[in-house]
Amino acid sequence: QINGAEMIYKENAMVRVADFTERLKKQYSSLGTLVILPNTQAVDKSKLESDDIHVQITAVTPYFEDDPIERKTEWDNNFNVREFIFETPFTSTGKAHGDLSVQCKRKTIVKTEKSFPYVKKRLKVISKREVILQPLQNAIEIIQTREKALRMELHRSPANPKTLQ
Repeated sequence: QINGAEMIYKENAMVRVADFTERLKKQYSSLGTLVILPNTQAVDKSKLESDDIHVQITAVTPYFEDDPIERKTEWDNNFNVREFIFETPFTSTGKAHGDLSVQCKRKTIVKTEKSFPYVKKRLKVISKREVILQPLQNAIEIIQTREKALRMELHRSPANPKTLQ
């Protein structure tokens, strides 16, 4: 029974969310009408049609609390992964996006019952926690992310002038 359950699917890095969604539609079409819910809103179960199959899909990335320097290789970043993160923008006015002075971010960190890679492509989420970034914290994180990308590009040989702009 997966009713109300949250799952993490491990897919090839080249699989787009749209392609994954289409595959799920085909997979569950024999069970009823599959309704894709927007991934930026919390689900109010009382407003869902009971006859339909409701799915909310969002891309996640591996989350590591340890020092990123310890995870240098692709192997390190893709083996024994149990926590994942996704971010949802919102504003204090209720909209998804707005001026930087009101733009917040919700970081949702989920933990699976086992570690990836695993025999199955789908693992159940056993815990979830949220971190809310206020506008100032969000702005600082945006600047730090851009600074990190710029530093990485400067260390490439040769540097790509398009990314330096």
